[in-house]
Amino acid sequence: AAFLSTLVGVDAAEVATCAAVMALSDIGEWIRQEPKDTSNSNTKSNMIEDAALVEAKSQLEKEGVQLEKAISRIATQ
Repeated sequence: AAFLSTLVGVDAAEVATCAAVMALSDIGEWIRQEPKDTSNSNTKSNMIEDAALVEAKSQLEKEGVQLEKAISRIATQ
């Protein structure tokens, strides 16, 4: 974030970071809204898929928090 703000300025870096956060949010929303096939909900494959989705959602949330912190640091520089 600091490198980006040095190259393009604080305002442009903040806009780029906000766009990244919005993209992550859109991906997370798409994952939450994707319909699931519940016909074989007890299969090992579905359990693995569910675990992967939980992990992906968790990672998206962590990255969103990190980006928000980066925006805050840029804004206070």
